[in-house]
Amino acid sequence: MPENSNRQWSRLGSQSIRQLKAVDTSVLTISLSLGQVLSHMTIGKTFLYDLMKDPITPFPPPIHIRRRSVWVVSEVEAYMRKAIEQQRG
Repeated sequence: MPENSNRQWSRLGSQSIRQLKAVDTSVLTISLSLGQVLSHMTIGKTFLYDLMKDPITPFPPPIHIRRRSVWVVSEVEAYMRKAIEQQRG
């Protein structure tokens, strides 16, 4: 790992590092902010958080990096594909 990326990892909190290690980092290419997720899905913030609490098909939770929450693009897209498949059956 390059020295610059080591510095970036050292700035993350220990909880954030554990969350990132739990994610398959080979698919962790781009992250979305809350605003980008809402725009991408054309929904409101309250509805997004309701989707995250859904017991049947929960929306993927964000990864917290310091005070910022980001979503992994591939996880959001997989959720959307699954929702489309369920609707079109």
